[in-house]
Amino acid sequence: MLIWAAFVSPILAQTPVDSARMAADPQVLIKTCDRMLEEAPHNVEVRLRRAALYQWLGADDKALADYNIILEDVPNHTEALLFRADIYRKKRDFRNARSDYERLIGLQPNNLQACLGLVITNDADGRPREAMDQINTIVEAWPEEALVYLVRGEMFMKRGVYPQALMDFDESIRLDPTNPDAYVSRGLYYKHRRKTSKAREDFQSAVALGADADYVYSLLKELR
Repeated sequence: MLIWAAFVSPILAQTPVDSARMAADPQVLIKTCDRMLEEAPHNVEVRLRRAALYQWLGADDKALADYNIILEDVPNHTEALLFRADIYRKKRDFRNARSDYERLIGLQPNNLQACLGLVITNDADGRPREAMDQINTIVEAWPEEALVYLVRGEMFMKRGVYPQALMDFDESIRLDPTNPDAYVSRGLYYKHRRKTSKAREDFQSAVALGADADYVYSLLKELR
């Protein structure tokens, strides 16, 4: 599902180091965290920052180890639960991902990221009816959230329910016209429906808004 990374990627905390070089180099920041954790191994905020940096670099196993330690010290740490669930989902460890999402929802019933994470996990884990029921409930609860329409639109696309997919993509863009992922998804809809000019327009809008240029340009080439 295209939009997943956009709403579960950990946001890096502000570094206490002022150096522009260090701020631009995750490896340097990780070494700084290493030194701080040598002195204070139970500093949750530093460990959370290092885990986020590891995820940023794609070192999910190292991030997972940090999240596990955080959750041993603070079992209900909401950020660690969310980001650990993301890693489990990426590893297709759906049982543990579901457990973390459900635990987090129990702590924060209005945590939209956790609710959507559970939907996407269930959809990927062969529970399509449960996932669709859940996303419909979420849309009712958050009718002004662009992201929920984007998720449901992609679910409709997966099921071949194309008119409803387009309606949701349109609504997502209406609510948030700055999200490049929505234009990519709608462009893929138009591409699938052989509406080349509309697909090209959406893909170009996505690039202008900051979408992965290499990926989108590959889609544009397929339209020729």
